[in-house]
Amino acid sequence: MERYADSLTQLQIDEAILDYLLYTAIRALLRNLQSAILGLRSNDLDDIEFQLQLVDSFLVIFRSRYPGHHGNADLQFRLRLLRFTSLSASRFGSSFAFPTISALQDMRKRQCNRAKTSQFYNSFPNDLNITALGDSLLSPKSEIRTHNHEQNHEHQLGPSATLGAANRMSHDSPSLLDTLPDFMAISAAQIMLQATNVTNVWMRLAAGYMSHAVVEQILVYRVPGLEVLRQAFAWGFDEHSNAEEGSDELQINALFLGEDGVVEGWDDIRDAHIRALIPPPSTSLQSHIETLLSNDLPSTVFEQHLLDFLWGLLDSQPKPLWVQIECGNIDGWTRKESEDLSASMAIR
Repeated sequence: MERYADSLTQLQIDEAILDYLLYTAIRALLRNLQSAILGLRSNDLDDIEFQLQLVDSFLVIFRSRYPGHHGNADLQFRLRLLRFTSLSASRFGSSFAFPTISALQDMRKRQCNRAKTSQFYNSFPNDLNITALGDSLLSPKSEIRTHNHEQNHEHQLGPSATLGAANRMSHDSPSLLDTLPDFMAISAAQIMLQATNVTNVWMRLAAGYMSHAVVEQILVYRVPGLEVLRQAFAWGFDEHSNAEEGSDELQINALFLGEDGVVEGWDDIRDAHIRALIPPPSTSLQSHIETLLSNDLPSTVFEQHLLDFLWGLLDSQPKPLWVQIECGNIDGWTRKESEDLSASMAIR
């Protein structure tokens, strides 16, 4: 007589399987990202594609078995992290992680609409001449690409050498500006899970993300800097927000709210990064950006900091049960109990 698990036990088993598949896919993507940042060729692309296919296939099964069930908060967070990590990988030319054209267009439309309805869309220090970013004083994109390739070959950190992922991008690739809302959403989800406040380190990473989004749009996409500056830095606590309960927008708005009001330090950090992007009088926009990329704003440093942040997000959660069993170290069990279980399952 065949025996089946009861519905609750089956759900827990399927959630454990999905959690394991998400975790291993994220780890594979992060290792690939590290290779890309270092300029190394990855030999794991087929494996990564297989891992992502496993996730997609099991998600179809999971959703058909449990319609309307989205999993617990940890599982939802892992899904978010996989999405954002995939988007980050696609910026380095990983075709298996590319969003569809329609999905990318939708991302851009939502980002633009969000920014223009934010109270921070036109919020800048009064003494800044931000119109200087409206200039178009840049050399052709092809020249930037060629120079960058030569600089990377010589292992130098010249201005174009620091363009990082932007060298592999086309208009059909997600830009930093496209992925900025996802970065904010995954950050907000993490803060909500941990019940903490944002740190000074995170605020500097976020402002750096915005700065690099502006530079990338100007250099790679040829977008006038003033408009992209408005969109990229349109983040902060909006006391008049009408975001719906449970929405990403509500959680992101709460990111900038501390125990005693607006989180301390964000306005100063945001303004400092905006100021750094404005060229001084008699300095061309291109010259100013190249100086920034050579000194204060190298993309390779930013990309490594972002990768470290993603590893931190992954490691902030308990490892999936199946990973713990593989490692012979299950939370709440003694080492011997864990190893005995692994041995009995022929895992080790």
